[in-house]
Amino acid sequence: MVHVAAEDAIEGSSVMNAQKTRKEIKARLEEICTRFQSAGIAARSHVYVGRPAEEIEKAAQECQATMVVLGSSSKNRWWSAGSAARLGRSPNNRRSPPS
Repeated sequence: MVHVAAEDAIEGSSVMNAQKTRKEIKARLEEICTRFQSAGIAARSHVYVGRPAEEIEKAAQECQATMVVLGSSSKNRWWSAGSAARLGRSPNNRRSPPS
């Protein structure tokens, strides 16, 4: 599980607020991972800060992911395909499927 926080939401605030925000995000992810684990699905939580498309790609590479599933926690607007489209155009994602 990966959550990407916007830089301005984390780094634009005081150090204490930034740490509090990261801790709250990590706690929410840990709750979700615990539910997955109780269903027999291995899951770990990771918090990244920056631009979503770049940070998701970095997380996928670091975890050696073979698939990325995107979602949005926003309740007041529809998911924007911007990050998904940018990830799809990334040169690192143009690999041939294994034979």
